[in-house]
Amino acid sequence: MAVAAGASSGGGALLGAFGGLVGMAAAMAWTTRRVVLATDRGVVVLEYGRFGGVKPSGVVARLPKGTGIGTLSGTWARTELAGERLWVHKKWHGDAVAFAGQPG
Repeated sequence: MAVAAGASSGGGALLGAFGGLVGMAAAMAWTTRRVVLATDRGVVVLEYGRFGGVKPSGVVARLPKGTGIGTLSGTWARTELAGERLWVHKKWHGDAVAFAGQPG
C-alpha cells in the first residue's frame, strides 16, 4: 500500500481565484453590453462600455415603435435586434416581453 502525504499550501485555491479573475476579465473584453429602450416614439438600442461604464457610449440603432424582440426561452435567450445577435438573461425576459408588446 502506498500513501502520499503532504501539507497543503493553499496555492491551488489562489491559482483558482486568479484563473477566475482572468476569465472574467477576458469575458468582459469580448462582450459589449446593450440596453433596449422603448419610448413613446420608437425603440432605441444603446451601447455601453465593456468594462462597467454607467453611461451609454452611443446609439446603436433607432427602430420603429412596436418592434418585436422574438420568443425568449432558457436562461440566456438568443435573439436578433438591429442586425445584432443579442443574449437576454432570464431575469430580463419579462421586461423584454413588455417592450415587444408595446402597441404599434
